Amino acid sequence: MTAHASPSTRRGGAMAAAPALTPALTPLVLALLAAFPLYSVAQVVPVVPRPTAPAAFVVPRPMPGWRVSGTGTTVAPVNQANAAGGTNQSINQTSQSAIYNWQSFDIGSTSSVTFNFPTQNSSALNRVTGSSAPSQIFGSLKSQYTNPDATQAPLVGGSLYLINANGILFGRNAQVNVGALIASTLNVKDADYLSGLTNSVAGRGASFSQDPGLVPSLFTDDRNFVVVDPGATITTASGGRVFLFAKNVQNAGTITAPDGQVVLAAGASIYLQDPTVEKLYASEANPNYPAVKGLLVEVGAGSGTASNLVGGAIATARGNTTLVGMAVNQLGRISATTSVTQNGAVFLLARGDAVAGSNGTVNTKRATTSGVLTLGAGSAIEIAPDTAPNTAPGGDGKPAVSDGNSTFTASRVELAGKTIEVQSGASIVAHGGIVNARAEATPNYQDSGSVNAYY
Repeated sequence: MTAHASPSTRRGGAMAAAPALTPALTPLVLALLAAFPLYSVAQVVPVVPRPTAPAAFVVPRPMPGWRVSGTGTTVAPVNQANAAGGTNQSINQTSQSAIYNWQSFDIGSTSSVTFNFPTQNSSALNRVTGSSAPSQIFGSLKSQYTNPDATQAPLVGGSLYLINANGILFGRNAQVNVGALIASTLNVKDADYLSGLTNSVAGRGASFSQDPGLVPSLFTDDRNFVVVDPGATITTASGGRVFLFAKNVQNAGTITAPDGQVVLAAGASIYLQDPTVEKLYASEANPNYPAVKGLLVEVGAGSGTASNLVGGAIATARGNTTLVGMAVNQLGRISATTSVTQNGAVFLLARGDAVAGSNGTVNTKRATTSGVLTLGAGSAIEIAPDTAPNTAPGGDGKPAVSDGNSTFTASRVELAGKTIEVQSGASIVAHGGIVNARAEATPNYQDSGSVNAYY
């Protein structure tokens, strides 16, 4: 089934609804169909070229002058053969942040790369500057930091940035275990990286953008991709983030970021901002409390496609998942949970051409053009009550799902696009939450003009 809005048609309001949206004519779908006429949209997921996989023993190759910024215990990565016929590579970093230039950044199926950091908040920016080939991860990629208890093993943590304008592929059986992962074909400025992205988040510029020194065709051709293949897994520590930025972003694997954020953003530039900037995303219960954990994300020029494919699974317990681009395809499964103090949120935003502005007090980055959002046949979005026991002081050990708290924020699903297509069997389940569907030719950042379903 399909729901479509003409640019001049808007309806809103609250309605009673069943606790779950099923493949039948559910309250949200009925609301969409009542407001907008039926319309058929042919949404195509771009085909990604498949280069020859690296040999099983392959690990990243450093450029001369490999460590551009920061310090470490060695002047080059340390490589050791393993029993599986692969290579174990270690990067031993002693500074909080560091910048590395690589000839290539590939990991074979029986090989591993481990970044050893001094603290949980350490990070490494890795740029592929010496090759025109995409990065291919088929083995293990890990970041860890020294355990405060010296008798115990290191803990998963720290942030890895991987920048390759030629594309990034996480192949079948790839295993990524990090504090946070930012994989992008778009570049980030050294100064902004070293600031923890605070310069661009608070400012008016893009956080990630196409490198002006690169051949323009690198954005227009089919090499500009970040893809997670079936069988690949990306997992962060609690509170971590997975940011995948390119013209074409696809997930068919499993991405998990508990208490964190997963973003698939497709465009020639990526704008990040604090969620308190936009009142639209404020809590229903407390306007001073944001209803999304993480950052708001918009994309600039470039007709990008962000897709969670059939078989793709994204899980952000008590966190946020955002897919944004001129074409957004939700064909797989997206799940989150909500507790009394932390809400789950899913944003599917088919829009782009973002520009920087100001609302009088703070800088804003807002999209100016809407695109096509597709909820594919059999796809599922679910935000369920958190069943974890309340172990806080005074807690009763039962799940903390009561909303008798002034800062309680209901779970939220935001759907936005010029055209919203809901195919047969697509489902949305948001227990105790809100589903907002905003079909409009020009993105509207005011809290009006949407079809709302309250659960």
